[in-house]
Amino acid sequence: MGWFTRKKAVAAGAVLGAGMLAAALAPSVAGATPAAPSGPRASVTSASPAMARGAVVGLAAEPKVGAVLVDAAGHTLYLFSADANHHPHCAGACATAWPPLLTTAKPVAGKGVKAGLLGTVRDPDGKVQVTYHGWPLYTFSADTKPHEATGQGIVAFGGKWAAVNAAGTGVGMAMAPTMARGAMVGLASEAKVGAVLVDASGHTLYAFSKDADHQSHCTGACATAWPPLLTTAKPVAGKGVKAGLLGTVRDPDGKLQVTYHGWPLYTFKGDTKAHEATGQGIVAFGGKWAAVNAAGNPAGVTTTSSSSPSGGGW
Repeated sequence: MGWFTRKKAVAAGAVLGAGMLAAALAPSVAGATPAAPSGPRASVTSASPAMARGAVVGLAAEPKVGAVLVDAAGHTLYLFSADANHHPHCAGACATAWPPLLTTAKPVAGKGVKAGLLGTVRDPDGKVQVTYHGWPLYTFSADTKPHEATGQGIVAFGGKWAAVNAAGTGVGMAMAPTMARGAMVGLASEAKVGAVLVDASGHTLYAFSKDADHQSHCTGACATAWPPLLTTAKPVAGKGVKAGLLGTVRDPDGKLQVTYHGWPLYTFKGDTKAHEATGQGIVAFGGKWAAVNAAGNPAGVTTTSSSSPSGGGW
């Protein structure tokens, strides 16, 4: 090999060596971005806690019931026939046995699940519960491992339980509108007034001082601003609510309105979200409005309904 040929070979080797060195050092160069990982584990290794999403609802084949909805751990998801009005009616011991599927963000549809059927609702404790085709979703404490459906067909806590298929109906159940139960009244802590009655969506319930005779005196524009809590059946007591104090009365339009300790109950249009009590203490439509506590008294008021028969105010 001649001198010229040897010189070209040495030069080429130097260039090749420099290129290999640069490639090896590239990740440590300021501003350089290493290549993104690829393959099945790529999303796992690159994810961060800040990227956490809502609860995942998937679809899996369960030996007993076929293809049904499951949570992220593969546990069967159930609906409760008593929730036919699309509000959760499972609280206290019921919620211990059948834990609601909760979320902190918009729920995520897994393969085979229709994203458009997913939604959320406030449970009786004010937490965000996942729904599918309107049905609040629950797991079952007796399903100790994935791909079990031991809760299928159980009748408990005033209703029947069924796994949910991809169409959003209960397996083996013909869900009829007649299965709807009465309005749920729960108890929740509101920042402004403390622990007071709330509806199934977590909105504060109020009493009207003019209703001290246990009749509803709010109609027309009043009922538009302060919608009565209506029901089509016997109202249901949530955790912390005394079932014996719940009742009903016919409102001025002839509809069945829920009462508590005799007071007809209302929500307030000014409360745009759960756990607000912007109506507390407002004087309007000839009387005063106040949230109602678990004892059945207007919050911040010592007078009970029975001690104010004339409805002259608190």
